[in-house]
Amino acid sequence: MIEKALHFVKQGYTAIKMQVAHVHTPAQDLDNVRRMREALGPDIDIMIDVNMGWSADVAIEMGADGLPNTFVPGRNLVFLTFAAALAYPDQIFQGKITNVSNVVDADTRVLQARVELANPNGLLKPDMFCTIHLDQAHTDQAKIGKVLAVNPKAIIFSSDQYFVIRRKPGTPEPRPDQDASVGYEVVPVKVLHSNSSYDYVVGKLKDGDQVVTQGSLLLYNDLNGN
Repeated sequence: MIEKALHFVKQGYTAIKMQVAHVHTPAQDLDNVRRMREALGPDIDIMIDVNMGWSADVAIEMGADGLPNTFVPGRNLVFLTFAAALAYPDQIFQGKITNVSNVVDADTRVLQARVELANPNGLLKPDMFCTIHLDQAHTDQAKIGKVLAVNPKAIIFSSDQYFVIRRKPGTPEPRPDQDASVGYEVVPVKVLHSNSSYDYVVGKLKDGDQVVTQGSLLLYNDLNGN
């Protein structure tokens, strides 16, 4: 499969579609895609066709945790969708958001978006309803790093830069007579996306890091000697 993909790239193709989920496990599927990414490099888009081989739970898990952290290409932020049709609860229809309105309805507070879904065998019909699951993917994940969801109250904006206050791993809470730097440190982050619940950031944070959400600005000023 990799040799065939390289052949097409030499012919000028800038995107490759590969099918997975035939006889492999999802973990093996991810490994196959990872090897394809290594072979093609960061500039070729890879589109994944699971050929209805993943359950709804597996597709959602892979979209949230597996694919974005390993290979998914895009241009800035790319939104992939997984739709579960009410008439076909065990099937997944993959697609993408192709347009987002720039006007919020004043009455419903709704921002409309157009989603284009693959419709194998014409299963989806007019007037059917789907539950849409969204996933964010990023270009060149190796350079961007892992994206973490952070409480918006933890984010500090100062001097044209975003920061969080992280509890130093393995350190006790500073005593009242100690400097705050004994237990806390300022960590710069880059905010990629925000919604009402989370800010999605990259930087030197890791899974499991504790960040300050109450009084973070006061602590930031203290740590910076302001």
